[in-house]
Parts: sequence; C-alpha cells; structure tokens
Amino acid sequence: DRRDGVLDSDNHEEMIEAMDTMNFPDDAQHSLMRLVAAILFLGNMTFLPNQADHGESCTLQRDAASINSAFLLGVTFDALDKALTTRIINAAGETLVKPLNAQQASKACEALIKAVYGAAFDWIVMLINESIDVQDGSSRSLNAQGAFIGVLDIFGFEVFDYNNYEQLCINYTNETLQQQFNKYVFKLEQQEYEREGILWKFIPFPDNQDVIDLIDKRRVGILAIVDEQCMIPKATDENMYRYILKGCEKHSRFKASHGQKPRFKFSVEHYAGHVEYSTENWLEKNRDELPRASSDLLASSNFNLIHDIRAFVRSESTKGRRGVGSVISVSVGGQFSRQLTQLRARIDATSPHYIRCLKPNDELVPDYFDPRNIVEQLRYGGVLEAVRVSRAGYPTRYTHDVFIGRYYILGHNLNQKKKVRMTQGEELRKLVEDITLDVWTADNRLLESVKHTNETLANGNSNKGRKSFLSRGNSKKNVTSKPKPRSTLALGIPLPETKEEFLNLDYGSRCAVAGFQVGKTKVFLRREAFDRIEGMRTRRFYDGATIIQTRMRRHLAMNHYAEQKRACLKMQTIARMIVAKNILKGKRRRSAAIKIQSIARRNSAIQYVKVFRFTTCRLILRLQRQFRKRKFERMALEDASKITVVQTAFRGYLARVQLKRAKTGIGKMQAMTRGVLARKYVIAQRRKQAKAEQQRKARLKAEQDARRKVEAERQAEQER
Repeated sequence: DRRDGVLDSDNHEEMIEAMDTMNFPDDAQHSLMRLVAAILFLGNMTFLPNQADHGESCTLQRDAASINSAFLLGVTFDALDKALTTRIINAAGETLVKPLNAQQASKACEALIKAVYGAAFDWIVMLINESIDVQDGSSRSLNAQGAFIGVLDIFGFEVFDYNNYEQLCINYTNETLQQQFNKYVFKLEQQEYEREGILWKFIPFPDNQDVIDLIDKRRVGILAIVDEQCMIPKATDENMYRYILKGCEKHSRFKASHGQKPRFKFSVEHYAGHVEYSTENWLEKNRDELPRASSDLLASSNFNLIHDIRAFVRSESTKGRRGVGSVISVSVGGQFSRQLTQLRARIDATSPHYIRCLKPNDELVPDYFDPRNIVEQLRYGGVLEAVRVSRAGYPTRYTHDVFIGRYYILGHNLNQKKKVRMTQGEELRKLVEDITLDVWTADNRLLESVKHTNETLANGNSNKGRKSFLSRGNSKKNVTSKPKPRSTLALGIPLPETKEEFLNLDYGSRCAVAGFQVGKTKVFLRREAFDRIEGMRTRRFYDGATIIQTRMRRHLAMNHYAEQKRACLKMQTIARMIVAKNILKGKRRRSAAIKIQSIARRNSAIQYVKVFRFTTCRLILRLQRQFRKRKFERMALEDASKITVVQTAFRGYLARVQLKRAKTGIGKMQAMTRGVLARKYVIAQRRKQAKAEQQRKARLKAEQDARRKVEAERQAEQER
C-alpha cells in the first residue's frame, strides 16, 4: 500500500484521459501499455550460470517472465536468450561472439530496459509536440514567432550516503540554474531600484562560476576528462580518477583526502555544501550505449512500436560512434551539458517565474512539518542565500497608497491633516518626515543609553581600583563595548549627532539615515527600519486600543448597571406573582393528588389480582412439566437397563467365539511348530549318527593300518 494514500488505478485513469486529450491514437496507447508490461517482465527474468564452465557463461531461465517478455517484445525466446547472454565484438574485420556470465547478462538486461524505456519517453515527447503543433525544442530558434508557456521541473540538490555520476549531473544542473536564478533575481532587484530613482549601492551576490568551471570547463573540467577517457581504448575508472586528480586537485572547490583516494572518491564544495562522489562505473554510464546484440534483437522484432522508437536508441556500431537511430551517439555528459546550455539560453530569452516546492516530511503524513528537513531544502534550493542577500538591500517595499494606509497612524497632528487638504505626494512626504524623525530619535536614545551604561561601568571600575563583577573574565565584551562611531550608515551620509543636525539634512538624506528610500511609486525599507516602524505601529495601536477599551468598558459598565436596576424591579414583580401562583398551584395539586392516589390504589389492586392468577397458572404448568420429565426419565432408565443386558449377552457370545477361534488357531500353530522342531531333531540325530559311523570306520581303518604295519615290521625282523 502507498503511504500517500494515492490509488494507482486513479493515476492510470488520469493518464489514459491525458493521452486522449493529447490525441494519442488507440493503437499507440495499447502499444505503450504492452511495452511497459514487457519492461516489467524483463526486470523479473533470471539468468542461470552454466556449471560446465564454472559460471563463465549463463542461460536465460525459461519461465513465465522470460516467455512473456519475448512475446511482448515481438521476438523469439532463443533470440532474447542469445542477445542477453552473449556479446558481439568486432576486431580486425572479424566478428566474435563472447559469452557473458550471469552478472554481465543482468547488466545487459538492465541496459536493454533503460534504452527501451528512455526511447519510449522521447517518442512520447515527440507525439506531444506534434499534438500541440510546436517544433522540437532542439531545433527551434529562440526568436521564433509565437508566444508560449514552458514548465521546467528539475531535480532538487541531491546528497546521499553514496553519490555517483547521476548525482554529479543533477547537482551540476542545480549549480547552473542557481547561478541563473541569482543573476535574474538580483538583476530585477537592481533594475527596480534604478526604475524607482532611489539612491543605492551595488549589491554583491554569491557567484558559483568556479564550481561550474570545475565540472564543465573544456579540456580540464570533470565532464571533459570523463569524455576524453571514454574515447581511449581499454580505459578504466581507476585511470580516469587519476586524470581527474591530476587536472582538478588544485581547484579550491575540489577535495580528495588520503582516505578517499584508495576508494577512488572525491568531494566537491557546492553552494549547498560538500558532496562526496564515487567514480565507480563512470565510463560505462557516460557512454550509455546499448550492446550490439540487444540492438540487433530490437531490429528483429515484429512489434511496430519497437521500430518507431529505435531512432531514439543509443547503440554500439561497427563504424564510428553513430547509433542505429538518426542521432549522433555523443556521451551522456556532453549531451547533458549541451541541453543545459540550450535550456539556459531559453530561460535568458524568456521571463521566468520560480516556484519552490518544499516537502514537509518524509513520512508523507498531513499536518506535520519537520523543521530540519525544511531548512535543508531551503538551503539546497538557494533560498536562504537569496534571502540573505536580499536583506542586504531593501527587502520590504510598499506602494505609496499602501504605505500611507498602513502607517498613517504614525504621523504627527492627525486631526490637523484631516482639516487641511493635501495631495498624495504631500501627505506621503509629511508622513515619511514624521516617521524618519521618530526612527532617528529612537535610535539616538538607544545609542545614548548604551554609551551611558558603558561610561557608568568604566567609572565604577576606576573608582574601586578593580574590575567590576560584570567585567570579570570577559572585560572586552561587557565593559569596553562602546557605541559604534557615527561615521556612515549608508551611501556615505554621516549620522547626525543632534536633532538640529538631523533636521538640517535634506529630505533624501534624512530618509537614507533612517533606512528609507522613497521612489516614484514605492517606499523602500531596510530590515532594521521596517522592524522599528512595525514596533512603533504596534505600540501606537496598543495605546489606541487601550484608550478605546477604557471608554468602552465605562460605557458597558453604565449600561450594565441601568439594565440590572430595571431587571431588579421586574424580577421583584415577577417573584411576587410567582409566589401567588405557586400557592394556588399547591392547593390544586393537593386535591389532584388525592384523586390520583385513589385511582392508583384501585389500579394496584387490579394488577395484583392479575399477577396472582398469572403466577398460579405458571406454577401449575411448571409442576406438570416436572412430573412428565421425571416419568420420562424413569422409563428411559428402565429401557437403558434392558439394553445393557442384551449388549452384555451379545458381547459375551462374541468373546466366546473369538476365544474358541483363538484356541483352535493356537493348537494348529503349536502342532505345526512341534512338527518342525521334531523334523529338525530327527535330521540332526541322523547327521550325528552318520558322523559317528564315519568316525568309527576311520578308527577301524586306522587300527587295521596299524596292525598291518606291526605285522610287516615283525616279518621284516623275522627275515633278518
């Protein structure tokens, strides 16, 4: 859910309505929706690394996201897989196809998404320009006939924890437009002073031209160095960073500390503060070219919108730096700088009006303002600096009639002015003279008071021979603070010491001393003079309000007393009448109460009889229900006992049948077991007998052999 409470469905309906208003054809609207859906599906695709080559190549996973992406883009799945997982390299007249790993394929997919979406945006701008019948801003002359109103919505100043090439371009734009804003605002300020014919000095304003030169100066600026490195074969971000350090390290707005250099970072002091930039992937982002494989994929699409937007796609090419479209493929920095120069020229040739939008909080909740967030936005927008410089001049101004109407109360002899008819110029002059005299008098009293206080403290210290308590530890701040010398206040006019010196000055000098300047149609006030006369006006209103309140309270008190006296007489008359009425009402109530009591007792008796009858009937019905309930329960218990006897007999029968079956089975199992054991025993006895017979025969044979041997030995002995 969105935190701001905005419904995406409502935004979609408003977008469709806007397209209809700008005369977008229905097929163009449908094609744009199809293209946006394809881009969303492209962002959900997954690349699977090949395990055979240890992840050196990858394949596109065949799932719903990839299949839908290929279908919506008007290409085959195999073509989409080949375009995103390989890269075409032209070297020495030969074309090589290099496989990409999963990370490189993801970047190639991101490049395709960015190129298609950016080209679609440019195509929409072209349709809008054709719809309103306005030539392309890049080719239109600044002096072209016809009035127009342009709206420029720019990024605010960006400072994040990690700032890259995008933040540098955005902050470069803000620096350039802030310089144009300062020049325009202060030029209007000084033109108004000259037009009104007042005395004024040139107001210095902050100039950030050195920061702009650091970024976009030819050959030595950061953008120029990045462009130069983009044209060098096999250039790296590290070498580019070293060239940036070599060319910009001595610049006062450029900083690269020992901790930043190993991380290839540097800082730039913008008008809104220091910003640290990382140079990671700057060369790739500055080229911003679509790989040739992806460009060939778009060329093979059967989606008509893809062919319409290909003219706006920046892609790699085999010859030169020219893409598929009709636009020469310059770097992002060069294109950005050129467009910014054209924008400044357009702004300088028109009458701009500035609207500063402030985000009250980051939580997107109503009725909550984060002061720190607001101050940062004012500082980053250059508003605080503009206010500071504006206050150095005459920030407050009123037209003559408004000034007279607002500060008429500060004039002297108001009643006499009403009698004498004056022109507006005479009345304004007289009023300004009175106010300037009062302002000078108040300032002079303040200076005399400060001077007297310092002299008193100094004399006290000298008499005591030691420092006063107020001067201990900080004598310069507390004791020796003297009023500023009466040299000049503004425009080289000396400050008068006395009232006579002030009145002897001419009208313009008195106004300048008091912080006033009276122009042809306006009265200009310095900040101090405005604060002073506003305080005087407030005090005058407070004093007048006090007098009005005093007289009004007296009038109200007298009217209140007269009303109270009349009210007392009326109240006494009414009170006597009420007492008499109450006595009469009491008598009437007493007689009415007796009648009510008698009727109430009769009704109570009737209700008692009705309640008694109703209660008796309910009791009889309850007794009948209890009797029937007990009778039913007794019958239920008898039936339950009979059912229990039947269940017991049946369960006994089932148990006996199961027991008989179990005994029969056990007998059979025992007989079979005994037969098996008997057969095993017989076989074992037979084997045992056979073994014993063999042993007996072996013994007999051995004995016979022994006898024969003995007989043979005997015969041999006998023969010998």
